[in-house]
Amino acid sequence: MNEWEKMVAYKDNYELLIFSHEKGTPQEFIRVKKAWLTLVHILAGLKNQPLSNSSYSSSNIESLIGLQSKSRERDNDIIIHWHRLFKENQHPDITKYQYNDSSGFYQL
Repeated sequence: MNEWEKMVAYKDNYELLIFSHEKGTPQEFIRVKKAWLTLVHILAGLKNQPLSNSSYSSSNIESLIGLQSKSRERDNDIIIHWHRLFKENQHPDITKYQYNDSSGFYQL
């Protein structure tokens, strides 16, 4: 079973953890509880966000979610435009953390 099917099947119990780093140094961490239900809620609210600069007929299309087969494996990866979907949105099941060299991650 691939990750997308697991996320849909375990909608109340599937968490998404996003770590970003720059040159090996942690920058931020986002925890998305109830990932499928949260994603559905965020997607439904996209109409309230500003439109992207990409037009349908251009070669620059803003992908929000993609599925990618792992090379030489039977599994899939879920590719998510996490800045647009999770970082820029407020939701009770999204917790955001920032990294500080002296204290580690702290909740925003």
